Amino acid sequence: MRIVFAASEMSPLAQTGGLGDAIEGLPATLAARGHDVSICLPCYRGLREDPALDVRSTGVQLDVPVRDKRVPAEILECTAPNGVQLFLIRRDEYFDRPALYGADGRAYEDNAERFIFFSKAVVELGRRISPPPEIVHAHDWQTALIPVLVKDRRLPFRSVLTIHNLAYQGNFWAPDFGLLNLPGHYFTASGVEFYGQVNLLKGGILFADRVTTVSERYAREIASKRTSSTAFSTASITGFGTRRSILCCRKITAPRRSTAKRRAATRSSRRSSSIPRPPARSSRWSRGSRSKKASTSFSRSSTDCSHTMCASSFSAKVTPRSSASWASRAGGISGASRTIRLSTSRSRTSFTPAQICSSCHRTMSRAA
Repeated sequence: MRIVFAASEMSPLAQTGGLGDAIEGLPATLAARGHDVSICLPCYRGLREDPALDVRSTGVQLDVPVRDKRVPAEILECTAPNGVQLFLIRRDEYFDRPALYGADGRAYEDNAERFIFFSKAVVELGRRISPPPEIVHAHDWQTALIPVLVKDRRLPFRSVLTIHNLAYQGNFWAPDFGLLNLPGHYFTASGVEFYGQVNLLKGGILFADRVTTVSERYAREIASKRTSSTAFSTASITGFGTRRSILCCRKITAPRRSTAKRRAATRSSRRSSSIPRPPARSSRWSRGSRSKKASTSFSRSSTDCSHTMCASSFSAKVTPRSSASWASRAGGISGASRTIRLSTSRSRTSFTPAQICSSCHRTMSRAA
């Protein structure tokens, strides 16, 4: 299998954390198993002059579109210390600097442009490699744009994204979307937009054919992350070569409890509260009708009804089902009852709650 790795670090050439160690070990392991592996790395300061690398030019120069300009990129080639073929993408304007991502405790202001340029250069190089790669493996936010570009251009190779550190997601302000040279519909919730900003890692997760992490333990850790206000809620992000992740792009403030737990907490808070609980509903609306149907029991009388007022509007005194328990919670209040109005379409005449029929539950006397 022909695999191209794209990363911003590689030990011992350029490293700030565990990403460099992973790029040193994994490609060498795959190459030892018979795969055709190569690595793409920015040509940082000092790499081209390193005598141990024996860097040489490939004679290939790419014109990479960045916003409304085309930036040339020179492709250099050497053999990495782990024995894997290494392509260095040279652009001194972006990478000939004293540090990888920032200096004096501050990130470089053009980091978005630097690594968007690098991701585009890797995709262009993948199109020109013969035979073409079958998989382009991106790592972290610095190369997370590669799966988006592969999908947008419908290139004939698959993309894999590995998350090494979810805390760094490549968030940049909205005007940097122009650096991507992508259609406007990518700056939406289904693209690289994340709460009004450009989020490169989000785009990679959404568009990669496979999303992996450095270990299954870290996959479980980030899948259950519920503390950060801008963290991703992810599901089924697992170790190398398994299932694709499902991304829920939303802000998370606290873990959600199940419905049963929320109801139990509500009941316990009501028991401990001194505020009386409101009475249970005594009526409900019927779907598709404007009339109310009583759902509580009326006070009944043994007197029969003449049924002369059956089609008129009336009011009746009803006692809620939970009045006894509610009265006890309210501090011994007795006689908890209320009057509801049941209207029909024939008349709007009001009646007082006098005697109520035991069969039709309707009043028999007109108001004075």
